[in-house]
Amino acid sequence: MDSIKTAIVVTVLLVVGYAVYQAIHNNPGPSPPPEVADGFPTSVDVKLPREKGKSDKDTKGVAPPWAKSNGTATAGSSRATDRNGDSPRGSRSSGVRDGAGDEPRDRGGPSDAPADRRSLASGAAGREATASSDEEIRRASYEVRQRFRDMMAEARRRLDEGALAEVHLQLSRVFEDPGLSAEESRELADLLDQLAGTVIYSRQHVLEPPHVVRSGETLPQIAQRYNVPWQLLFKINGVRDPERLDPGRQLKVVRGPFDAVVSLGRYELVLMLGGYYAGRFPIGIGRDAPRLEGKYVVKEKTSQSPSPGAAAADRSSPAADCWIGLTERIGIHGTSDLRNLRRSDGRGSILLGQRDVEDVFDILSADSELSVGSRVTIKR
Repeated sequence: MDSIKTAIVVTVLLVVGYAVYQAIHNNPGPSPPPEVADGFPTSVDVKLPREKGKSDKDTKGVAPPWAKSNGTATAGSSRATDRNGDSPRGSRSSGVRDGAGDEPRDRGGPSDAPADRRSLASGAAGREATASSDEEIRRASYEVRQRFRDMMAEARRRLDEGALAEVHLQLSRVFEDPGLSAEESRELADLLDQLAGTVIYSRQHVLEPPHVVRSGETLPQIAQRYNVPWQLLFKINGVRDPERLDPGRQLKVVRGPFDAVVSLGRYELVLMLGGYYAGRFPIGIGRDAPRLEGKYVVKEKTSQSPSPGAAAADRSSPAADCWIGLTERIGIHGTSDLRNLRRSDGRGSILLGQRDVEDVFDILSADSELSVGSRVTIKR
């Protein structure tokens, strides 16, 4: 019995020793490091840093709003591809195909070897080029977003120094740039709303020196000199009687006329004053209106509906309160039903809320022998 146990122990020791011998002599050693391109392993999908709380959809690859696009591809399209599972890094369409239906190949034959090497090299080059392009797009997108943040930080720094008009004009130039993301547009619009309230509609004399009232001068006469409706100066300065002004009184004035840009796609009317952003209003579009796109001049401003047979007191008429006429059939008017805003099936032409249309009515100028009419651009 002892001899049997001894034989078993010897056999186990021989098997273990042989296994250790094979492991030592057949170990291939450490695997080579991955290929590196631009300092990053090509097998790693490097994520660039971004602001806290931002996702891919918040960082679209677009041209900077302060520079013309050079026609390069956007990061948004590449990220959409990645989310669908067709990452350019994993593409093998340019390599050797091994799919069903392919003719069998003798990969070890001397005549096939050069072709296979060329194909594999081509596939590797294609993947490397795609990865490089994808990385460049990501970097460009990050740089665009960073430049916007730098611009806004610089704007706020200059505002602290009192450069209201300069910053207002600079930011107004990029307000409608299509390169802005939705979040950037909101941030920019919020700051511009505050600037417009101070630079244009407050009593601070920012754009023009104060107008000193002369003896016998009326508010309509002063407004005509600056090419703005007298109602605007009436509201800004809190005048009691536009026909009787105290001589020597200083009035806040701005030099017009104001212009308007109507965006049908965004359902928005934006006011501009000599390049300065001057406010925005939500609009609705009448279902019976003709083709609206084009450039117009305000021809008339009336407080009665221009529609034949519609009385001014007819509250059911969409233009009963204020009508800013651009042509015989196209105009800006009010609606008493706010559900008509941001829609295209209301009654009339270009619809504003009742309070908004009163403000716009007092800001835009009608063309006449005494004043230049406000320009209105309607675009899709």
